[in-house]
Amino acid sequence: MENEKVGSKTDGKNDNEPRKDTDEDKEQGQSKKTGEEETRKEKGSERYSVELTVEVVVDEGSAVTMMDLLKGIQKKCGVVDGCRVRGERLYEVTMRTCLGKMKIMEGLRVNGVMVHAQDLLNNDLTVSFLNLPVYVPDRMILKRLEEWGVEPISAIKKRVWPGTEITDGTRFLRVRFNDKVRSLPYSTKLDTVRGAEYFRVLHNRQVPVCRLCIQPGHIFRECPEFKCFKRDTMPGSAGLGRREEEEEEADKEEDEDKEEDGEKDEEGAEGVKKRPFEDVSDEDEGPSDGGAVGGEDGAKRSAKQSSGGTEGSSRGAEGSSGGGKKCRSPGVVEDISEASEMEEGELEEGPVDTKVFGSPNDEPRGRGMRRNRSEEKKTSSENAGRTARRKADKERETEKRRVSSTEGELGKDTGLSKIRRERALILCEASIICLQETHWDGGCVDEVKKEWMGEVFANNGSVHARGVAILINSGVVKNARMVEDDGEGRMIGVQVGWQMWGNCMIVGDFNVWCGRLDATASARFGNDSSRGALKRIMEANGLIDVWRERNLDAREFSRRQVGGGKLTQSRIDLALSSEAVAKKIGRIEYRATALSDHMVLSLRMGLRMNGRGGGVWCLNAKLLNDEVYKGKVRECIREGGGTKSNNILTWWGELKDEIKKISIKYSKGKNMLDRRREKRVKGELEMEGRDMQYEGIINSINRTLRFWKLRRLKLRGKVTVINGLIGSKLVYIMNVMEMPERVHKEIDTAINAFLWSGRGARIAREVMENEHKDGGMKLINLERRKKALRVKMILRYISDKEGKKDHAWKIFLKEAIKKCGGCGDSALFMALKKEMLSGVSEYHREALLAWGEFLKGVKHECVNVEQVWNQPVFLNHMVAVEQSPVFDLPMWKVGFRHIRDLVYEFVPGFMGAQVIVDEVRGGGGSMLLRTAEGIMNRVKKGMPGGWREMIESEAVRGGESVAEMYVGEGDACVKIEKVKTKTIYKMLRGNKVRRPTSEGVWEKVLEKFDGRKIWGNLRVKWNSIECENFDFLLRHNRVYNNLIVSKFDVTVKRECDVCKVKDETCMHEFFECSKLKVFFERLKELIDKCWGDRIIKTMVWKELWLFGVNERMKGLNVNLCNYVLSHARYAVKIRRDVAHLERRTVEVWDVLKRILSKNIQMAYAYLDKDIFLESFVEGCALVDVNDNGNLVYAYDGVG
Repeated sequence: MENEKVGSKTDGKNDNEPRKDTDEDKEQGQSKKTGEEETRKEKGSERYSVELTVEVVVDEGSAVTMMDLLKGIQKKCGVVDGCRVRGERLYEVTMRTCLGKMKIMEGLRVNGVMVHAQDLLNNDLTVSFLNLPVYVPDRMILKRLEEWGVEPISAIKKRVWPGTEITDGTRFLRVRFNDKVRSLPYSTKLDTVRGAEYFRVLHNRQVPVCRLCIQPGHIFRECPEFKCFKRDTMPGSAGLGRREEEEEEADKEEDEDKEEDGEKDEEGAEGVKKRPFEDVSDEDEGPSDGGAVGGEDGAKRSAKQSSGGTEGSSRGAEGSSGGGKKCRSPGVVEDISEASEMEEGELEEGPVDTKVFGSPNDEPRGRGMRRNRSEEKKTSSENAGRTARRKADKERETEKRRVSSTEGELGKDTGLSKIRRERALILCEASIICLQETHWDGGCVDEVKKEWMGEVFANNGSVHARGVAILINSGVVKNARMVEDDGEGRMIGVQVGWQMWGNCMIVGDFNVWCGRLDATASARFGNDSSRGALKRIMEANGLIDVWRERNLDAREFSRRQVGGGKLTQSRIDLALSSEAVAKKIGRIEYRATALSDHMVLSLRMGLRMNGRGGGVWCLNAKLLNDEVYKGKVRECIREGGGTKSNNILTWWGELKDEIKKISIKYSKGKNMLDRRREKRVKGELEMEGRDMQYEGIINSINRTLRFWKLRRLKLRGKVTVINGLIGSKLVYIMNVMEMPERVHKEIDTAINAFLWSGRGARIAREVMENEHKDGGMKLINLERRKKALRVKMILRYISDKEGKKDHAWKIFLKEAIKKCGGCGDSALFMALKKEMLSGVSEYHREALLAWGEFLKGVKHECVNVEQVWNQPVFLNHMVAVEQSPVFDLPMWKVGFRHIRDLVYEFVPGFMGAQVIVDEVRGGGGSMLLRTAEGIMNRVKKGMPGGWREMIESEAVRGGESVAEMYVGEGDACVKIEKVKTKTIYKMLRGNKVRRPTSEGVWEKVLEKFDGRKIWGNLRVKWNSIECENFDFLLRHNRVYNNLIVSKFDVTVKRECDVCKVKDETCMHEFFECSKLKVFFERLKELIDKCWGDRIIKTMVWKELWLFGVNERMKGLNVNLCNYVLSHARYAVKIRRDVAHLERRTVEVWDVLKRILSKNIQMAYAYLDKDIFLESFVEGCALVDVNDNGNLVYAYDGVG
């Protein structure tokens, strides 16, 4: 147990030292235990000591009782003196010895379940400092903890945004508290570039404490240590006057300090301006990342010197704004001779750099630093605070001084001003630098020539616009000379002689998109004459876009600009060269820079020069044990190493090179195979791990089904169990994980076995899932339920339009939609194909496929032309011909994704088919003109007429850019965000319903009969479960009889068990049997007596007997009639079963009266009196209640 006290010391040794599991320790374990007990007894310590008490937590898993826990601890750790239950799986255990406590703290397993232990009061807590500026150094946190009197015991860690390495400002570390300090303040004050700010401090068991003495029970102004330094009293009303005088004196001293600082700053700035760039020291530049200025004194000194450069600040700020124009980033050609990669310079950390490169609207530099220095002098007066009026006056005076000091400097030097120019030269440590928007004049060029160690070629515009320059390092190329110069600062051409490459290379900002991938997916891509002119120049001179040739399908931007609250991105900075030159270009990439809204285009040129021996290379000794590798080496030696030289040294050197190539090639291939094998094994393990998550669910489902199977439920009860209990066990895990096909089959098999008692299914599963009106029982469909949950997740994503809730699952889903659809969130209007979902996880694949099915029932209308432009042109069910969405793969690949891609940018209407053909062919595809015309005609024909009118007319832009989706029509119309999961589940079923096969059977048996009517009165109110279940099976023609049973059981005879004349079919058993003639006459007499002759006269007896009354009749209790008929059919079934199983015949009428009286009597006992009278007495004469409260039945006098 590291850093914790365990018992007392024995024999002068410290118990805190880590134990070593050596044989000697094991042999002396018993003696050590005895020694500790004797030592404790000698010292007179109590048997039940808090030092020997730990908190024990039992992991979730198999049930572990407290007695099992105590037995396990005593068996593995020693004697237990006490145990107190604190909660579920939480105990306080007191051990007999220190050795026992050490063992239990190491953890143990009891009945396979892990048991953890920790001290009762842990003084080591995690402390978080929330939302700190990232430039605040860690030493300020450590210093603050030292002032509070606590000890940091871990390194400071920084929290990052999910899926990135970008810090969010929050830092945390482990801190050890002590007896004096049990809690830290809720906030602390730290110095930032904007002055002192308060930041939140958070840890467990935190209570309000005083910020001065770090003790609970009072606040800062009531602290005993907070005293007036002149009167030595607590601050209060008696000291208010004195504190006001003290504040006025402090303000005067501060103003004098500011004036002195201003004079020193101006002197320092002039000094820096006079010195060349190389002579500026680290102190002038401010503290660097490497820590050139050490300690707090150095930081203050450098801050003061850096804040003095007023002219540099103004020019740096103006360079940032540039009078409405921004400095363009340099195109960089890296070191050619050494082929070294560019290393971006690191900006200094801290407030100094932030102010030097700020805009003119920022605060004046050095102001925050001076305030911090004055706070050091007058801490007590600052704590007392100032009045609001005095603060406002001083801030207005400071603003006036700042404006007056910067007004004269604005406009003198824009573009690459001195500070920005120096920063550019530092960041771009390359052999050749190409700059744009320099805004230089002759004096600036002379300064650059002094600063740059090489040749400078410049073509200047004005000091406010244009200007280009090429800087070539000394010794890189020979005979460099300027050959082109338009004189307006727009272009410059330099000719160099190097390695006989040929012509030529052009780099710069061309201000035009060469293809659709050079702009964002939401940008409109129209015709541009500049694009055509640039392509013609490239074709005429044999030039290619080097970056695009190597990144055919990549979308990267070189310019990012925010205007009107909208981010605009494009790739307009290009490097064009001939194919011969492009072959000599190695790495080419865009790099971010703080100098401009353009990125740096960096590339490396030059032939690879192999040194002697090809560089350092070591043979992996494990290859010598590989028989395949040794065979390849033997074969290489037999062939002579690829040379026939007579010089033994030459032959030996070339043989080694050949063996090296063989070894590298063989190792790469072997590593690739190992990685594939590892990936396959990892995938299998992940699949097994996922399946293990479902194992517990499957076992729980089987246990539940086995329990309810003992209840001998009917079909309706079984369906209720499956929908209510089984479905709920799967909802959560289906919502967060994909369900494997194997698991789905296992669950379906268990459900089918439960429904049909392990026998074959009598009714198809799809029919059981239907509504009651379609012959089903609403049995849950797990696959459809899973799809509904996936669709609901996407609806939650759509409902957060403004992106206020950036949860991790939304970020991942957004990336999946972007990757598959290729058109951002507009892909949610598309029914994506399976082939387009190969690059996403299985979970997101299931979600997007389910969403495609759900879209068939979703509608949306575009109310403005912006919404029409943002619609996807392919796989959109609103752009469909004969209900088939339009899709063309070649157009999709080259970037035709939105309808905006098919219209002109400034002229209303659709673009011509020839433009599409040119784009497809430019992207490497092939397309005929008539094919493009056919696709355009299908798109126009498939989209709604209102859309086409808005595109072809001068439609006014504005309003929402995304169309509103909804479900339903008319009054039932619901917005897509408010659709419930139940509605989604029904919509995914679709309009196609599998009809029961029994409908066709009954249509053949009964003439001119609609088979769908048999489901109308299936559910009779207050009917018994047995009768309802039998009616359901009878209507599905799934009642077993002798004719059916005899087909798979030869011992059963086919003839009727009652009449023993004809074969027992379904119609014979329930209608044609001669023994039913008297029963039917009595039943007709009962119906005529209780309900009148309307029912018998208006309906065919066969239909009435088999399926009851389907229509309402005024004044008659039709439900009770169906109730009696249902019991009568069930009585016939009982008569058949008795005859078949017991070989005896019973009267059906007697069976009917017995079961009918039983069920009506039960309803009378349990139903409310009014409900019973309404359901069984009113509207018929079957049942009545006499004066004694007894039931009287009308069928007693029948027959």
